[in-house]
Amino acid sequence: AFRFQNAAGTTNVFAIDTTNTRAGVNAGGTIDTTFEVGGTASVSALIVGGGTSISKHLSSTFSLNFATLTTKCNDSAGQTVTGVALGDTIVPSVNIAIPASFSFQAFVSATDTVVFRWCEFGTPLSDPDSTGATYRVDVWKH
Repeated sequence: AFRFQNAAGTTNVFAIDTTNTRAGVNAGGTIDTTFEVGGTASVSALIVGGGTSISKHLSSTFSLNFATLTTKCNDSAGQTVTGVALGDTIVPSVNIAIPASFSFQAFVSATDTVVFRWCEFGTPLSDPDSTGATYRVDVWKH
């Protein structure tokens, strides 16, 4: 087993039990057995390297197919992502190569709604994802 202590000297702040294949975090200093390999961990917040606390992570995927853009930067697709709110950190991705002269973004436009948007900076206007693609959005709440 591996056990860590925090700067205040509290032991078992994070523990890995290799005998029983589980790891846990418990503010009281004991192993939290609800976190098991292959299972789900639940903590109220995560702080990495003393940075900003992350209170929740959301992730969703969508199959979308944009057509040939009609304007340089106005073709978008709103998708429901329950729990997102204005001001959340959004990271979009798509499972295709982003074509030259295009940029791709996502943002929260309203509660529970993420908008994916392609912009093209070349001419003539074209189709950014040909026959469609899988779009993903990861959201971090602080």
